[in-house]
Amino acid sequence: MIKFMAAIFALLCLLTTDAGAQAPTSRPTGDEFATFGVAVETPAGWHRIWEGRGNMVARWANAADSRRATAVITLELELANGRTLAQHAEELRRSFQNAQIGIHALTLGGAPAMRVTGKDATGSAAVDTLIALNDQYFYALTGYAAVPGLLPNEAIGAMSRSLKFVRPADPSTAIALRDPITLLERFKLSPLTTMRPDSEPPERGHVALMVTNYRTNSADFLADISILGNPARLPLATLGQRLTEQASPRAPVEWGVMRSTPPRAISKPFTFPLPDRRQIHTCFGLVQLSDTEAVLLNMNIGPTDPAIRTAWEKACEQLVVSLEPLRK
Repeated sequence: MIKFMAAIFALLCLLTTDAGAQAPTSRPTGDEFATFGVAVETPAGWHRIWEGRGNMVARWANAADSRRATAVITLELELANGRTLAQHAEELRRSFQNAQIGIHALTLGGAPAMRVTGKDATGSAAVDTLIALNDQYFYALTGYAAVPGLLPNEAIGAMSRSLKFVRPADPSTAIALRDPITLLERFKLSPLTTMRPDSEPPERGHVALMVTNYRTNSADFLADISILGNPARLPLATLGQRLTEQASPRAPVEWGVMRSTPPRAISKPFTFPLPDRRQIHTCFGLVQLSDTEAVLLNMNIGPTDPAIRTAWEKACEQLVVSLEPLRK
């Protein structure tokens, strides 16, 4: 339990510092990506796959089964921190192998853009990336393939022409669920459309999914998901109460049990006090994985606005309901 509470504290400190899902092709995705500050259309024949990094807006493969894909396209963003477009292009050139910066005038989303081509840092894939600076973020639209001749130039061109920059939307307005993904090889979960893997490596046996507010460049929602042993085979509500007694020893937290298969339980939202006297709004969820195991969802909410908190509390319940153990 000590390790469990230490992990919670680490996650909460992060929050308070200001296997792939697929989507239909040939459809506008502006609403989904509005929280990232963009609208872009997916060309026919390209399929969404799960994002590999926290700053990734989306990732596509040119095959429904990504293992059969010959090319991948990513759209990413990165805080500029005062750097110019030319400086960032030079950084990319240095990070790639045998890379060069294009000399032609280009645009992306109506903003000046630069192209960097070469091989990735490992030298294992050909890379063609188009970057632009909009407001405080660099946006990079990048194609990857085993050799230059397989780079998806036509698809990148179509996406670059369709891409538009918009003011980032508040992520609490986009709490719909995506298709399920497999986590820890034991269960599936349907993440929120705006959820991405936390950029920081999670603790062993944990998965951390985060929603970033790109209006404020801060984490609005963070879910740490892990498998919790239950050797005493306690009912989920009892197991949950023991967890929240440690997190909130002075104020008992009520738990509710869902009538479902497998059994699920979720706590009422409560305030978690940090050792440095800061506080965070949080909610725990439990889903039975086996007779002696449960999946623990530790879900932390950053915003303090009551209406926004209510939206994230609804998202907590959606995530718990979406979790399904894999059949052996």
